[in-house]
Amino acid sequence: MIKWMTENRGGITIGVAALLLLITAFLTAGCQLDQMIKFDPPAPVAKALELPESIPLADGEIVWETWETWVQGSSKQLADRIGDAHQRWNVIASLAETGLGIASSHSGTFPGGTLLFGMLAAGAGLFFKKPGTDKFVSREKEDSYNAGISKGKEVAIRLLGAKADEEDVNE
Repeated sequence: MIKWMTENRGGITIGVAALLLLITAFLTAGCQLDQMIKFDPPAPVAKALELPESIPLADGEIVWETWETWVQGSSKQLADRIGDAHQRWNVIASLAETGLGIASSHSGTFPGGTLLFGMLAAGAGLFFKKPGTDKFVSREKEDSYNAGISKGKEVAIRLLGAKADEEDVNE
């Protein structure tokens, strides 16, 4: 048998390799590979859910369900807060319109009331944006930016010209 094994080394090598592969397969089947394989959640998800940097694959479904629950809960909270802000705005706007309506209807009943109401309305109008203000401001910013760029180019050209004149003098 020893003589046969020395003559057939290739067959023995293949047999030993197959046996080792079979033993490895049996050992890994008994292990929980999903505990060994890990994944790294994105940083915003890990921060929101307070997760560790690396999570076993076995916990992947739990993490996913936790994430879905967090997103749904946060979305509902955000929608509720936006809705509350809209309600507050509607109440304030309604009160302001009611107050202005009452003031305008009764301002003529006392001397100078109409004039006073007109001045108050004009004063309030000073705090509102006028149509075209945004366009005017953006045009002013763009003109200012372009003027700054052209001035910067002039300064750079002057400095480069002065440096070139110095180099000519030094040569």
